[in-house]
Amino acid sequence: KSTMFKLIEQLYEPTAGSVRFGDEDIRGYQLEDWRKHFAYVSQKSPLIGGTVRENMTYGLDREVSNEELYAAAKQSNCYDFVMKKPNGFEEDVGLDGSNFSGGQGQCISIARAMLRGGDYLLLDEATSNLDVVSEAMVTEAMDHLMENKTTIMIAHNYAATKNADYIIVMKDGTVEAAGTPEELLATNEYYQMFRKSL
Repeated sequence: KSTMFKLIEQLYEPTAGSVRFGDEDIRGYQLEDWRKHFAYVSQKSPLIGGTVRENMTYGLDREVSNEELYAAAKQSNCYDFVMKKPNGFEEDVGLDGSNFSGGQGQCISIARAMLRGGDYLLLDEATSNLDVVSEAMVTEAMDHLMENKTTIMIAHNYAATKNADYIIVMKDGTVEAAGTPEELLATNEYYQMFRKSL
């Protein structure tokens, strides 16, 4: 499933067939222009060496005002815990983000995705392996991030899929079924088992 995201972002070339946006092969787009349309949050979005501010603005080719930075931090639920640090947004995140918990690091990554913008959001199990409190904090931040965006989400829990407009169920690398949550609950045994696993 993560390979599909890599194909969408053109990190991989398909060995057969093509990835199409509407009727167009995405290889026809300029790579830099294509990737600007996407924001990505993974299961363990890495924090890079440097400050919180540098992590939030990483990869941007524009200046970010304090006002915009703080607004993104508040929407992504990281403003309060960052401001409790001695240096605020100039606090060093530590090696691999060691100065912050896993949930806090995810919220900083979500803030980065918010500042990046883009029309399409790719979420790769962004709430996996978090404790209950952290998962709630990250889920709330993701709800803000998903506003007014087309979101493609990889998930292994039913709760993350129940509000989706359309679901593709994959099993052993192939498409098992596709449809709305209601359709899949009525017709697909694998998705029914997925719900019962809660």
